[in-house]
Amino acid sequence: MTYVLRLVLFSIILVLMGCATSQISSYKYKLTKPDIGPMIGKTTSSGFRVWIKAHERDNQVYIRYRKMGGAGEFSDPDQIKISADYENVGVVDVLPEGAQPSDSYEYQVGYLKYPEVKKDCPSLSSECIDWKDAASGTVRLFPAAGASAATRFIFGSCRDFGIFSAMGENTFARIRELLAYEEKLMEDAKTDFIIQAGDQVYIDGNPLARLTENRYRATYKRSFAKKNFTSVMSKLPTYMMLDDHEITNDWSMGQFKYDKLGKDKLMAGQKFYEAYQASLNLGNNAAEALKPATYGDTCHKKYWYDFNHGQNRFFVLDTRSGNSITKDQKSGKDKSEPVVLGESQELAFKKWLCEGAKSSGVGEEKCISTDRADDNVVKFIVSPLPVFPDTLNPPDFVGAIDGDPDDKWGGAVEQRKRILDFIRLSKIKRVVFLSGDVHTSFIAELTHEQDKDFRIYNVVSSPFNWSTSFGVGLQKANFDFDFLPRELNRPPLSKWDNAYSNAIGKRRPCGENKGFYCVRRFAASQPKPDLIHTENNFSRITVIDGEVEVEFFKGRNGDLLEKTTLQF
Repeated sequence: MTYVLRLVLFSIILVLMGCATSQISSYKYKLTKPDIGPMIGKTTSSGFRVWIKAHERDNQVYIRYRKMGGAGEFSDPDQIKISADYENVGVVDVLPEGAQPSDSYEYQVGYLKYPEVKKDCPSLSSECIDWKDAASGTVRLFPAAGASAATRFIFGSCRDFGIFSAMGENTFARIRELLAYEEKLMEDAKTDFIIQAGDQVYIDGNPLARLTENRYRATYKRSFAKKNFTSVMSKLPTYMMLDDHEITNDWSMGQFKYDKLGKDKLMAGQKFYEAYQASLNLGNNAAEALKPATYGDTCHKKYWYDFNHGQNRFFVLDTRSGNSITKDQKSGKDKSEPVVLGESQELAFKKWLCEGAKSSGVGEEKCISTDRADDNVVKFIVSPLPVFPDTLNPPDFVGAIDGDPDDKWGGAVEQRKRILDFIRLSKIKRVVFLSGDVHTSFIAELTHEQDKDFRIYNVVSSPFNWSTSFGVGLQKANFDFDFLPRELNRPPLSKWDNAYSNAIGKRRPCGENKGFYCVRRFAASQPKPDLIHTENNFSRITVIDGEVEVEFFKGRNGDLLEKTTLQF
C-alpha cells in the first residue's frame, strides 16, 4: 500500500506542476511571426539592420539576438518602431555590445497581437516573452574597413512572376540551396551579401490592371512574401536599387515633369519603394530610414548610397529619379541636356571616385592629384541601366522585344562620356559596373584606342525570373558589341541637338577610329560576342586580393553557365 500511495501522490504532484507550468506560460507575451520578413539590410563591421512588416500599426515588435558559436544568452528584447506612413514597416539597427568584425549573430523577431500588460509579467524581459513562434535568422558582420578580406556576393535583377508565379521562386530556391551548401565551408568561402539591381517587383506586369495604390500594395506583398526569397533575405545583407518597373515601364523623372505618366503613379511607387526596399539601406540610422518624404517632380528621398566590404568599395546609382530623358529632347524641341544622373548625384559619384583614389579633390575633368595606392581595391558601381554596350532596335525581327536604346545610358550622350572620361583621365583602376534591366546576362569590356592602360567592365545579370522563362528577351543583335558605343562614335556635341539623330547610325568597328572607346563582349580569356545568357539566371562575384571572378548560374537548376576572371 505504501508504494501505491507514494505513486499516486507523485502522480498528483506531476499533474499540479503541469497545471502550474501551463498557467505560468499563459501569462507570457506570445510573439507572432511578422507578416513579411525579417530581412537584413545595411551591415557594417559593428552592426546590422533588420526590416520587418507588422500586421497592424499598433502591433508591438520585438527583437533579440546573440553571438553564434557559444553558449551566450540572448540580449534583452529591443522594440522596433512601426511606421504607419510606410505600410506598418519597421527597421532597427542592431549594435551588439562588444561586436567584432566578421562576428556571426542569430536573431529572433516577432510582434504582439495583443500588447496588454500581463499581471505576472509587467515587464517585457526575455523570460516573460514566448519566442517559440517568432521568426529567426542569422547574419555575419562585415570585415573591418580597409581589411583585405575576400568579398563574395550574389548579384542579379528583374524578378517578375507574371502568370507563371511558381517559376518566380526557382532562382531564389537555387540561391537558398547554395547558401545551405556554404554552411559546410570555411567562413571566407561563404557569400557575404546580395545586390539586387532593379525591378524587384513588376508593378505593371498586368497591362490591363490600373496602377492604383492598392495595386502597388498587393504586388509588393505578393513578391516579398515568397518563401525562398524571404529565407535568403533573412540571412544575407541585401542592397537594392529601383529601376523602371517599381514605378511604371521605362519611366524617367523628365516624363513625370510634364505629367506624361500620371504623378499619382510616381507618388505611390516612391512610397512603396521606400517602405520595402530603400529603408533597408538608406539613412545614418533607422529613424532616418523611415522618415516620411515629400513627393513630386524633384522632391524625394536621396536614393543613391555607398557602402564598403573590407577594402572593396560600392556605389549604388539611382538611374531613374534624376533621369531627365524625354521625347522632346530626342526630337530637338527641348534643348536641355538629357541626363541619367541629376547634378548632385553626378558630383557625389565623382567625389566617391576621387576619395577611393586618395585624391585631394574633384576637378572639372578628373580627380586632383590622384594617389594610386588603392590599385588592389575594386570599385563596384551599381547602375541598374547598363552603361555599355548600347542596345539597338535591329531592322529585322531578331528579338521578342526591341532594345529601347533611348531609355538607357545611350540616351544621355554627354553625361556618359563625361563620366567615362573622368574615370579614365583620373587613372582609376579596377572599376566594374553592375547592371540589370535587359533580361540578358553577359560581361562587356570597355577600352580606349589611345589609352592602353584603360580597361573597365560592365557585368550585366538579368533576369532572376521573367514570366516567359523561355529565353525570349534581348538577343545578340540587340547589343552594339564590337562597335563603339554609338554616342561616342563622333566628336562630342557641344549641346543636345538634331546632330544626334545623324550620328546614331554611324557605327564603325573598333580600331578604325583613333581616340574613341571600344566595347566588346568579354568571356574567359578572349572576347566572345555571341556568348550571352537569356534564360533565368543569377551571378556570384568573388574578389580576392583585387582579382575578380564572375560566375553565372541557371535559375532553373543551379547549373554553372559561365565562369570568368576579369583581366585588369
